[in-house]
Amino acid sequence: MGAMAQTIILIQPPSREQGKLIYPPLGLMAVAALPDAAGMDVRILDCNVMDMGEVKRIIREADPKLVGVTSFTGPMLANALEMSRYVKSVHPKVPVVWGGVHTSILPEQTLANDCIDICVLFEGDRTFMELCQAEDLTELDHIDGLLYKKPDGSFFKTKPRALIEDLAVLPRFPWQLVDVEKYVIPWAQAKRTLPIISSRGCPYRCTFCYNLVFNEQKWRGFPVERIQEEIDYLSSNYNLDGIRLDASDLFIGPGKQGRDMALAITSHAQSRGLKWACQVRTNQMSVELLEDFKRTGCNYIFYGIESGSKRVLKEIYKDVRLDNIQKVVARTNELGIMSAAGIMYDFPGETMEDFRQTIQLIKDCSILVRFSALQPYPGTPCYDLVRERGLINFPTTTEGWVHFDYNHPHGLSDIPNVKERAGEWNFKYNYAHNLLVTLKRKDWFFLETMGSSFVKYYMQERRRDSYELNY
Repeated sequence: MGAMAQTIILIQPPSREQGKLIYPPLGLMAVAALPDAAGMDVRILDCNVMDMGEVKRIIREADPKLVGVTSFTGPMLANALEMSRYVKSVHPKVPVVWGGVHTSILPEQTLANDCIDICVLFEGDRTFMELCQAEDLTELDHIDGLLYKKPDGSFFKTKPRALIEDLAVLPRFPWQLVDVEKYVIPWAQAKRTLPIISSRGCPYRCTFCYNLVFNEQKWRGFPVERIQEEIDYLSSNYNLDGIRLDASDLFIGPGKQGRDMALAITSHAQSRGLKWACQVRTNQMSVELLEDFKRTGCNYIFYGIESGSKRVLKEIYKDVRLDNIQKVVARTNELGIMSAAGIMYDFPGETMEDFRQTIQLIKDCSILVRFSALQPYPGTPCYDLVRERGLINFPTTTEGWVHFDYNHPHGLSDIPNVKERAGEWNFKYNYAHNLLVTLKRKDWFFLETMGSSFVKYYMQERRRDSYELNY
C-alpha cells in the first residue's frame, strides 16, 4: 500500500474529569484539518467517548503512516503513554508523534520516552501537515517546529515554527471526523450546544497562563465569515439552540476591531435563533458592550477575575481594576445575563487578608465561582518563579508529571493551613456559595445541573479525588 493511502491516526487519550464540560477533541481536529482537506485518510479516536476495546481494534487493524497523540500536563499523561505503548506494541515501526502544550514546553522530557519518536512543538497545523507529506519519517531536518529522534537515537531540534499570522489560510474545521452528537450538551439555558473556536491566543500577560509562551502573547481571530459559516453548519445539522464561544482563550480581540468582530459573530448567532455564552476579561467590557451582548442573545459570560486583592492582581499582571470588576459584574447581573468567575488562591506571597478580600468580592458581586488553587503549569512565569524559589520540586520525567498533584494547593502562599482548609473552601465556595447565588437568580436550569454534580461530589471526595462543578 502506498504511503499516501496509509491512515493518519490521531488519539485523544482518556482525559475528561468528572464534572467538567465535555468538549470535542478540538486540538486534534485543528491539526487534522489540513491533511483532511488534502484528501488524506485521517481518523480521530477520542477515548473519552469511544470504547477502549474499539479504539485498540481500530489501531491494531489499521495501516498507519503515523499516530499522533495529544498531551496536557497532569494525570492524562498516564493514558497518553499507555496508548503510545500500545501503538508501538502492534506497529513497532510506525512513528508516534506527540503534540500539545505539555510536549511543547517540555519536549526533551517527552521525547525521552521510548514509545515517542517525534514531538511537534507549539502551533502544529503546518508542522503536522508536513509530517504527513514526508516520504522519510526518519530524516526530518527540513520541517520546522520539531524535536525528533534520529535513527541513532540522538535528539535533533529543527528551527522554530512561526505562528500562522492569518488564520484564513486554514481549511474549515473537520467536524465530520468526529461523532458530533456525542458532544452536544445542555448549557446555560440552552438544551443543545456545541463549542466553536473563534480565535487563538491572548494579548495579555497573566503570570499563570501558558499563552505567554505558546501563542507568543498574541491574539489572532479566524475570519468572521468562516465562523458564521461554522455556526450555520452546526446549528443546521445538529439542531442546536445554543453556541459556546468559550472554547477560545479569549473571545474578544484587542480594540474596536475585536469588539466589532465579536458583535458580528454574536449577531449572526442571534439571527439563527441561538443563545450563546463566551469567555472574556472584565477590562474588555463596558456597559454599552454588555447591552449589545444582551441584545444579540448572550445568556452566559465567564469572567477571569482570579483575585479580589489589588496587590495580588498587580503581582500576577492581571491588568484589571477592582472597581471595574464590580461595575461590569453588577451590570451583567442587572441585564439578566448569567455569569461566573474564575477564582484562584494560594498565589506566592498571598496573605489571609488577600484571601478575605477575594471572598468579599465574590459575595459582593453575587457571582458564581469556579474556585481552585493556583497551579504552576510548566512554561508559565509562575512556574519559573516557584522553581527559582525552590517552593516545589517539579518532576523530571513524563511519568513524574502523571503523579503531580494538580487538584490541591501546594502551600505557595502565606495563608495559614491552606492545604488543610482546601477541602472546606472547595465545598463552601464551589457548592454552598454557588447554590445561594443560583437560588437568588432563580436559575432552575443551572440548579438541576448543580444538583447532579452535588451528589457526585460526595462520591468523589470520599476517594479524595478532585471534583469541580460542571458550569
